[in-house]
Amino acid sequence: MNQVSNKVCLKLLCSLLLGVVFLTGCNSANQPEVTGTTTGVQVGSGLPTVSIPPQQSGDEFEKGLDDEELNQERLPEPVAGTAEWNLKQIAIKRAMMANVGSEPGAEEQSSMEQSHYDIIDLAKGAIAMTHNNAEKQRIFDAACHALTEARLALAFSNHQEQVAALYEDAEAQIKRDPTSISSANATYAIVRVGEFYAVGQTAAPGQAKNVKSEESEKWAKEYVRAVKHFVVKFPAEESRGAVALFNAGKFCEARKDNTGAVECYALLGSSFPQSVFASQVTGVLRRLSLKGKAVELGGPTMDGGHVSVKDYVGKPVLVIFWDTQSSEFTAQVDQLIGYLKSAQGLKLAVIGVNLDQDELAVDRFLEVHPLPGPQIFPLEAEQRRYNSPIAKFYGIRSAPQFWLIDKSGNLVSSQLQMQQIPAALQGLQ
Repeated sequence: MNQVSNKVCLKLLCSLLLGVVFLTGCNSANQPEVTGTTTGVQVGSGLPTVSIPPQQSGDEFEKGLDDEELNQERLPEPVAGTAEWNLKQIAIKRAMMANVGSEPGAEEQSSMEQSHYDIIDLAKGAIAMTHNNAEKQRIFDAACHALTEARLALAFSNHQEQVAALYEDAEAQIKRDPTSISSANATYAIVRVGEFYAVGQTAAPGQAKNVKSEESEKWAKEYVRAVKHFVVKFPAEESRGAVALFNAGKFCEARKDNTGAVECYALLGSSFPQSVFASQVTGVLRRLSLKGKAVELGGPTMDGGHVSVKDYVGKPVLVIFWDTQSSEFTAQVDQLIGYLKSAQGLKLAVIGVNLDQDELAVDRFLEVHPLPGPQIFPLEAEQRRYNSPIAKFYGIRSAPQFWLIDKSGNLVSSQLQMQQIPAALQGLQ
């Protein structure tokens, strides 16, 4: 690996010490902004997890770092064998790993794993030298943070002994001081491990694995348990706790575990009522408790009219939430149209709820793929996509979704897969 400069090492050491403060729970004023990017809170396609920002490369740390800044941040040269010296060695190793490319070869990967083990040893040494010294609390917290991140990196590479060690660390931190920064970070590390193994490396944030196994089921339960445990233990950790509960709720929804989803969303609303996410879960909780109840749904249509579920009392109704940008929907829309044609004898009513922004794009799509039934589409541009009154009222954040309503106007299911539609319709006859 390339050698790194003293400037970079100093900057990394400063960031290691200062970073512990950054990682503590932020108040509601510092919550993540709701955006449409993959690095913020993504509305409509699931939320990414909030995690430690990726380590910057040595070049990025050194860029713009002048001598005056270094003099202002200058730390005394640590003496070998001290906790401070251990932290400097950790900073050096992290800087060297940051210079490795995004796709390291086998030799580099092996070297990085060894560096993580080295960091664990250095961090444990620093912890042993500072855990009983109140004046060294900041050094202790920085060492605990370095230990946790190194263990997580190895746990994410399937080093199971580090998974066990993370649980042991969290228990030890709680016993030492259940209100400390390090205790919160160690407990949150269990959330991160649970999510990693429950959701899987290749699944999108907030989405469940396609294949369920005994192992994935175990981790699914553990992930949700860990999130709820973190929030109960650290109620002041709003920025991390609110997002973790929101992600866990979406994860449960994807698994069709409505009970788990309701528990996560309800805890979010009660624990963090001022959070930006609390207002979003109100609609989701309404939807998840809707089965067997009357559905309130209606709005303006593409042809200038208005439609409501109440217009079709006496008939079963299929409601299709869709948009032209959904690859899943566009891939199966012709098959769906075939299903609906074959169900004409069932006197089925169909209502579409389009979640696009561009009306022209919707018109073009319907010319090629003529979905039956009226298509709800808001007149005002600011009420389209997931700002649609219907989407907000029921907490709809993704498409397609298929809802089946019985002849009395009550919801049968809001979680149908397209291939389940024919059998579900037959069940209503």
